[in-house]
Amino acid sequence: MARENRKVIIISPTESVLTKRGKRHPNLASYLTKCGHAVTYISSTYNHGDRRVFTHRQIEQSRLNTNFKCIYFSNGGYFRNISAKRVMWNYRFAKRVHQFLVPRVNDEDVLIIPSRPPELIYYIGLLKRIKDVKLILDIRDIWPDAFLNNSIPYVYRHVFKVYCDVFQRASVKNYDRYIHVSPSFVSWLKRYVPNAESQFIPLGFESLRWNSIARANNNLNYEVYAILYCGS
Repeated sequence: MARENRKVIIISPTESVLTKRGKRHPNLASYLTKCGHAVTYISSTYNHGDRRVFTHRQIEQSRLNTNFKCIYFSNGGYFRNISAKRVMWNYRFAKRVHQFLVPRVNDEDVLIIPSRPPELIYYIGLLKRIKDVKLILDIRDIWPDAFLNNSIPYVYRHVFKVYCDVFQRASVKNYDRYIHVSPSFVSWLKRYVPNAESQFIPLGFESLRWNSIARANNNLNYEVYAILYCGS
């Protein structure tokens, strides 16, 4: 297929124009569309932050407010961040997206996904078996590392680590390009693909959003500060 006809497909299970948990991938979709690319954005109808399902009206309104094609999969929900129900939610979403894309992707199509959940990395990686698609892994969170703290019983940590490794060792190597939001995430990539190269693209911030926030103190001595936290 000619390069000018290829699609860009962004898959982000819990981040979309409907959510308020970050706009990295929605902003990327909008930017690529303005650059002339045909972009399809795939997400779910579940709001991870509020633990609720978006209404039909909200979903339809979001489609009207974007300059790219949005597809939402209804996949139920979960209540705890670490639970068997969430694992099954991840698995169902990844498998459904894979089945949806199998008859629709073409050679040279570009697919961009976040580095979690591991089930999504695995199922999107399987598309390499049927088409010469270009896969990009945006390393913005690292599983199981993000959950391996002492507040979780050892047996759960161990099972979750093994579970993630099974999917990721079989699939991370199938991606064509890697980008990461934090230099410390490169070691996660090297664990699965020792010779891989990755480009550092930090999260950044939206200046228009934060310019509207009043500063707490305008008389700071900036020479003393080594870092700046931009948050609310």
